[in-house]
Amino acid sequence: MRFFVNDILDFTQIKMNKLKMDVHEFSLKQAVEEIISIQIDQANTKQIQIDTSFDDFENELTLVNTDMRRMQQVLLNLLSNAIKFTNRNGRIDISCSNIKNLEGQSTHVEIQVKDDGVGMS
Repeated sequence: MRFFVNDILDFTQIKMNKLKMDVHEFSLKQAVEEIISIQIDQANTKQIQIDTSFDDFENELTLVNTDMRRMQQVLLNLLSNAIKFTNRNGRIDISCSNIKNLEGQSTHVEIQVKDDGVGMS
């Protein structure tokens, strides 16, 4: 419920062009695992397996620089929907990849949430 209220407040701030970002470094792996821990009971109720992969993020000290609360808000919504629309005994995969430029420097992170639910037409 706390996240839902924050979503509404954020939407109002976006409409008023007053949304502020709190950008700082944090462990992407820890942030993702925190969101999974929030949703694990719903997944367990439906016997849904949640698997994660963190390409280049296995080390807890690997940090990303963004607004953690907003990133977790998006991930929570995606995971919640995946659980809702995945059948009993289903599977959800969350993968985090470090995207690099031609010089091999990290430029951004890609987070994917895949499930074996029915999907959309």
